[in-house]
Amino acid sequence: MKDITVNKDKFDAVLRRMLEMKPISKAEISAKIKSEKVAKAKKTVQKMDRKK
Repeated sequence: MKDITVNKDKFDAVLRRMLEMKPISKAEISAKIKSEKVAKAKKTVQKMDRKK
């Protein structure tokens, strides 16, 4: 795995946002990640459809 470069300002912003958010359960986190993956997949499919 190659090293991941992180923009310090962006990282700080993400951490701050995480602190501001109310604590959520693992189930909610996994559901959110799944929904984001589905949304990403739909976007890539739409891009492929446009290229045809």
